[in-house]
Amino acid sequence: MKAAQTPKLAVALLAVVVAACSSGAPSTKRVVATRASAGPGASAKPVVAVASPAVRPLPSPTATPDGRLAGTLAIDARYAVDVGAALLSDAGGGLVANNGGNILSNNGGGIISEHGGAFRLLAVAARPAVGTVLPVAGMQVTATLMTTGVVLGQPSFTDARGEFRLAVPDDQAGNVVLRAELPAAVSAALRGDRRLQYEDVTFLAKAERQEATRNPIDEDTAVIYRYLREDFGARLDDMLIRPDATELFKQIDRSLPGGGAILRAPLELMRAKARELGYVTLPAAKRLPAARQIADLALGDVDLGAVKTNVGGTGWDGATDELAVPIMIDTMRQVRLGATTKLAVDAHFFDGRPYITPGTAILRPSDLCDFVVRVLFAGSEPDAVVKLDPVLVDLGIDRKVRYHYTAASNGMIVTLGLNLVNKQDDILKALAAVTAS
Repeated sequence: MKAAQTPKLAVALLAVVVAACSSGAPSTKRVVATRASAGPGASAKPVVAVASPAVRPLPSPTATPDGRLAGTLAIDARYAVDVGAALLSDAGGGLVANNGGNILSNNGGGIISEHGGAFRLLAVAARPAVGTVLPVAGMQVTATLMTTGVVLGQPSFTDARGEFRLAVPDDQAGNVVLRAELPAAVSAALRGDRRLQYEDVTFLAKAERQEATRNPIDEDTAVIYRYLREDFGARLDDMLIRPDATELFKQIDRSLPGGGAILRAPLELMRAKARELGYVTLPAAKRLPAARQIADLALGDVDLGAVKTNVGGTGWDGATDELAVPIMIDTMRQVRLGATTKLAVDAHFFDGRPYITPGTAILRPSDLCDFVVRVLFAGSEPDAVVKLDPVLVDLGIDRKVRYHYTAASNGMIVTLGLNLVNKQDDILKALAAVTAS
């Protein structure tokens, strides 16, 4: 069911995920193509320069007519080099080496394998500057159907341009999660590093397989798509286990008058079922993964890239009919570029900042984005997104960016909530399966 078909219910369901999910984030113009020498004697290769004024988007993951998925991957080059050098050797025998004979090479001379035997950044002449984003070769990319978690086809590996192609069965439809990670040949320590794992969500239509515009997979898109999936699962879990939902309904009504009354019956049915099945007594380590799977089930048939903003009560006074996800991604891009400027001058700039939780390590610019969505936007209060304000002020970014982000987030939450109720029967069955396992 489309959100537009039942506007009142869609609006009322905004806070099923809890009005706090107010996450926001602008659009996706970011990637810059330039040319750089890979070092003496090396040929020039494409490089993505974060701060260049000329902007040209990288190829987007698309659903192609022949039933394949294609896209481009670019990652934080400075972090990849630093982590590899810290864990392994720089003498030609480890992951990172200056002689180009290894998986990650400073002179761009590593071997690229269609079978994932090699991993390297492109056009790295020396230690990259803070915030440098480069296409990467040899990263393993897997497509998974969101509703079931079933892997579609065989993994692919990014090529010399950071591009990949994935064969997907023609009879599959719905959201597909594209996950990019280091190949199996790399050490387990690096493969388990969240900072070197990337996600994107692409919607496939079964009947029509025309190309569909999607974002390149990079630091900004990975933060938002992972946030949308993980945060909705966490909020669903909170909704199911809280002893008393009275305050939740009040929060809904404060944001959307009358919404609490409309939502109460389906929400209380789910909560009662969670208590009856013993879901609420399960340890968090079991509940949260299950809640995320249920959230994926609710989102599986929704084209997230087509969700529009919901500007009511957000303070945003600009356009009212925009796509939500590009706005959310662009917010993260602005935060990342602001953090790049600060970290380029002082690697410890964020240590001890009043909005940073003690013990949080901001090792690369996109770490700040990840912190914003995972920590500042976490919780059940309806105005969680306001916590973004001191970050924006510190980075010299107009606070209106937060209003824009909130409008985008609200539109996303409406869609999430609507589909949570539309798939209520499936979700109740999923709860029963989780508690029985």
